[in-house]
Amino acid sequence: MPVEPAKWWRLSVLSRPWAQDAVISFLQDQGCGGVEVQEGKGGNVLLLAYCDSEPAAQETCQRLENYRRALVEIHGEDPISGLDVEGLADPGWARAWKVHFKPSKVSRRLAVCPPWMPLEGSGGLKVIQIEPGQAFGTGLHETTRLCLGWLDELLAKAIPDTALDLGTGTGILAMALALLGVRRVVAVDQDPVAVEAALGNMRANGLEGRIELIEGSLERVGERLFPLVVANLTGPTLRKMALELSGHVSPGGLLLLSGILREEMEEVAGSFHQVGMSKLGSRRMGEWGALLFSGGA
Repeated sequence: MPVEPAKWWRLSVLSRPWAQDAVISFLQDQGCGGVEVQEGKGGNVLLLAYCDSEPAAQETCQRLENYRRALVEIHGEDPISGLDVEGLADPGWARAWKVHFKPSKVSRRLAVCPPWMPLEGSGGLKVIQIEPGQAFGTGLHETTRLCLGWLDELLAKAIPDTALDLGTGTGILAMALALLGVRRVVAVDQDPVAVEAALGNMRANGLEGRIELIEGSLERVGERLFPLVVANLTGPTLRKMALELSGHVSPGGLLLLSGILREEMEEVAGSFHQVGMSKLGSRRMGEWGALLFSGGA
């Protein structure tokens, strides 16, 4: 009897109890629509997450390793004691995790829904349709919600002609910017899988003509300045990129940062203060935080 090829790939992550919530949130933000939690060995917690292709699983593992190193840098302790990937022929879990991703209002004017469950009776909401795949950002995680809520408020007061979204993932923030009135959005991501997912989502929402999608690093943006820059990355990455990121903010422009753990916020704010940015405010949701800065005159 022939062996059925793998249709899904399962990530088995053995997490320390103190890091359980952070790792679950991270996996969900990679597009792992639901995460099973089981009792693990040695007092650890076993987290089971699922991806729809082998490249997706490997990419998620790589991002998890980067996140793991960031947590070690902060806490001085490894949050993960084991990580494994295996292929599964049974696609049943694909149907199961989709149950967890439902239409959701994510800010005053924005809602997110999956393509298999369109939002009925949106009541004037601007709806973003997202096919998460394994790329970053369904809109349901705190880091993305922080950005969406703050952007909604900022763009209700004044709408810039252009904006930059660094680390676009599924493209959700870039699409939100376009739907909220920004005429031209530049979205950048180094991950080719994320860029492919973002392009598909932009086409599904009829926004590909208003968003310039760039695969690569921030260097590919050139010397362009933007009145609004958004970066939903990680605290350590933002700190390293403080000078480069601030260099793309127009004089008096705004820089919105997210993906920052609560305990990292002071250090991240300090890094951007050192390069001449003025902190305008901070917000928190769960274990995560966001920071808003203004560029120099």
